[in-house]
Formats: sequence, C-alpha cells, structure tokens
Amino acid sequence: MQLVVEGESAADGSLTLDALSVRAAAVRLNGSLVLGPDGRPDRFDLNGDIADPEGEPVTLPFGDAIRLQEATISARFDAAESDGVTAEVLMTGFAQPGLSLERARLGISGDIVTEGTPSVDIRLQSDLGGLTVDDPGLQEALGNEVTASAQVNWISGGEVNLRDLNLEGSNYNAQMDATLTPGGGTSILTAAGRAAFEDLSRLTQLSGLDLSGSADLGFDVSMDLLGGSFAVSAEGGTNDLALGIEALDPVLGGDARLAVAASRGPDGITLDQFDLTNGQIGLEASGALSDTGGRFDYAARLANSGAFTGTSGGPLALQGVVLIQGDETQVAVARPLVRSRPLLSLILVLTTAPVCPMKCCATSWTL
Repeated sequence: MQLVVEGESAADGSLTLDALSVRAAAVRLNGSLVLGPDGRPDRFDLNGDIADPEGEPVTLPFGDAIRLQEATISARFDAAESDGVTAEVLMTGFAQPGLSLERARLGISGDIVTEGTPSVDIRLQSDLGGLTVDDPGLQEALGNEVTASAQVNWISGGEVNLRDLNLEGSNYNAQMDATLTPGGGTSILTAAGRAAFEDLSRLTQLSGLDLSGSADLGFDVSMDLLGGSFAVSAEGGTNDLALGIEALDPVLGGDARLAVAASRGPDGITLDQFDLTNGQIGLEASGALSDTGGRFDYAARLANSGAFTGTSGGPLALQGVVLIQGDETQVAVARPLVRSRPLLSLILVLTTAPVCPMKCCATSWTL
C-alpha cells in the first residue's frame, strides 16, 4: 500500500490532512480530511474508487463478508461552513450474506452534527438493480429493480427513523414512515403507510395464497429483514381479487373493501383476519398454513346464492372450513335450508392429479 499525506497532528489529538492519497491493491482515495480531538470529522473532501486490477471481487475489511466488484465514492463536508454533507456511491457486484446487487446508486444530502451528541438528518436516494435476496417470498414481492428515497434521522445510541420513505418497483409502490432497529445480527423494520399493487400475484409466496388482482391499501408492518418473519395488517380497496380458492374466487372479483391481518414465523403463515365485502359477498376468514398443510375457517353472506354457478338466486348465509393437505384441498360448506329443516353439509374434495394440467381430475361430492 502507498500512503501520501501532507498535514499535522496537534497536541490535543486533532488531525489535519490537507492532502491525502491512498493507493493499495484495490483502493484509490484522494482528498483532504480534518478530525477533531474526539476523532469526529470536522471536514472532509474525498474521492476514490474500489476495484481489483484483475477484475476479481473485493472483500471489504468490515461487515460480514461484504464483497463488491467495483465502487466509486465522493463525499464532502465542512463543519466550519455548515452541517451540510453530500455524498454519492456507485457500486457494481455488491454481495453480502442474504443479499446481492448487480448495480446500485446511493445519493446523500443533508446535515450531520459532530459536536456534542452526534446526529444525522439526511435525504437518501437509492436506485437498486439486479436485486437478489435469499428469501424467495421477499424476492418475488420486491422484484429485481427497486428505487427508494427517505429522510433519515438518527441520534447516537438510538434507532434509525425514516420519514417519507417512498419505495417503488415493478407494478407496485409504497409510501411510509418507518423505524429501523438493529441488533441480534439482524434489523427489525416497523412501518406504517400506504401501498398500491397492480398485480397481487407478487405476494403469493409471502401470503401462502395464489393471489391475483390489484389493491390499494393502508398498512402497518413489522419485519425481521434477515430472518424473514413478519406481521402485517392492511385495509383498503381491491379489484378483481382472487385467492386461488376455486370455491370462493367467483364472488371475490370487482371492486371490494378488504381488511387483513397476517403473520409469518418458523411454523408458517397465520391469517388472523380476512374481511372482504363487495356487491356480491361479505366474507370473513381466519386460519393458518404451513409446509405440511393448513386450515381456514370462513363465514360468508351472499347476495345471490347462484353466484358460484352463474345462475340467479336469493340471499344466502353459509360457513365452513377449507382444509389443505398436500395436493388435496377440502372445502366444507354448511348452511340452513329452511327454518324447519336440518343443516345441509357439503364437502368438496379437490385433488391435484399429476396427469391433469387443469388440476381438477379427481373431484368427489359428499352430502
């Protein structure tokens, strides 16, 4: 490594480098730097790049096995002029356990306070391309191209607060206020805001349901960013919603109001609330789904009892259970026929047959 500096170190521990040049196998950095007696920056003006001359990935000397192919960095701050700071980082081939990026741009502008209790109040703008995460459900939800911007506030020893966070990807966008709490080898994100999805199928793996349609929802969420667990509640409007449940999907479409609360943990997905109303149906459901199977209890009020068959009929109230075990889904329905007659129970068993692309070959009815 080659290091060239011009400056001085004072008796109080402050350091002034009027000219700084660092040359190493994969690092080139030029600029100037002034540190106060406490080691905090009073001024910096830095430009540099990180790249291996042979084109190999560079492992950074901090963090958990963080690697990148190439990066360029520029940053400027002078406390004597103001608290204002600007910086830009361009990266390619970034990778750390659980996350990788083909390319990324990070822009920073705002204020940092170095006297007294250190604090940050900056505007962050990022453009991420070729995003890959280990969690397949989160990957499907986020997509490969994501842009994000936020006002970031932090005081030494505290949480990171993100105001006016805007997240946008392919066919979705979200606006929220969020808090990021690091610790225990991960980071916990809590957020409240609003999200619009033009295609709900991107949430299929996270939800455990074969979703389709669109939605515009207000939400509250808590998520372990590395562990993959989450808890979310949402309320708003949907259009042409489908859950991948053949017995229910015919009456879920059109414009509807939806309220949902769900969580995911080591044992699978729990649906605490699912309330949907439209011109055809009022539906309530709850249940759980794991790798081995699932159960969902539901109650429905139909304006047209013939909605499932495309015919006309009177209003109908019913309730039942959806049981999922391997390739088999059972939909049990119970409803009163008339006041003086007993309850009619209907069990529909749908079995996915490997030779049938329509997944409907084995069907039995029990009355």
